[in-house]
Amino acid sequence: MLFLGSIWKLLNLLNLNSLKILLIKKLPLLPTLLLVFGCESTYYDAMEKIGVHKRDILIDRIEDGQTAQEEGKE
Repeated sequence: MLFLGSIWKLLNLLNLNSLKILLIKKLPLLPTLLLVFGCESTYYDAMEKIGVHKRDILIDRIEDGQTAQEEGKE
């Protein structure tokens, strides 16, 4: 939090109110993004340990998406 306080003081000195508003609105999204991307990499690591490679997971996702798209066209 000390780091954020320093940034806040710098923004006050530079009179960058629009950037301060942006930080207030977007900062709560940061932990969510870190959690989502952190969980995904943990998932890939766990699957790799049991022998399922990331490329195989991605190929399956692409094939599922293509199948769903074809079903949607019908």
